[in-house]
Amino acid sequence: MEAGIESSDKPVPKVVAVHLQDGPALLARWRSRPGAADEMFVPEALEQQVGDPVVLDIYFDHSGYAFRVLGKVISRRLTRSDELPSGARVALDVEDEAPLRQMILAHARGQDIEYRPRTGVRVLCRFPVRVQAPAPARGEVIDLSPGGARVVGVSPPPLGALLSLKLHPPGSLLGIAVEGRVVWERPEPDPAMGVEFRFERARVRRRIEELVERLAESGRASA
Repeated sequence: MEAGIESSDKPVPKVVAVHLQDGPALLARWRSRPGAADEMFVPEALEQQVGDPVVLDIYFDHSGYAFRVLGKVISRRLTRSDELPSGARVALDVEDEAPLRQMILAHARGQDIEYRPRTGVRVLCRFPVRVQAPAPARGEVIDLSPGGARVVGVSPPPLGALLSLKLHPPGSLLGIAVEGRVVWERPEPDPAMGVEFRFERARVRRRIEELVERLAESGRASA
């Protein structure tokens, strides 16, 4: 190795686009087992080797929704038969992607998707949000949790894009600045995206948690 050049043994995940006609097309590829990682058969990932990490960008062509999940190739079928196509079986991330897997399956089954972090805490709301990067835009948060939000009225950036947001909830004069990542999106007909928050400061995490608690209390008081 040349001096001054650092190397990493950690492979860079390959982004694999998976286009599905509808929900049943995903359910036919999906396997869930109690106590084990969910698995998905991905012909599009055939070129990857066993053990390789992958990023799956899953597009539902009939609805326009798209989701991004992480996984690892656990087996490959190299030859195609009359009934079984060639492809790779991918085990999806066990813990970090659990809420996202729930949303994907709910959408495939024709249910309304909801952003649900591991805590299960979420509130329906409506307040302005400004996207400051990668491109300035204005929209609304309509679903908030300590781990993320559903944002509408903004043409979503690509899956996986990093965002700089400024939330403007009721009672906040200066707003709350927070970083995020696009984990699902729907460009049309009504633009929407799911944002997973990325906290670099504990203070920002606490402010979001306090905001969720305050909105939840307000909702219970008005019920």
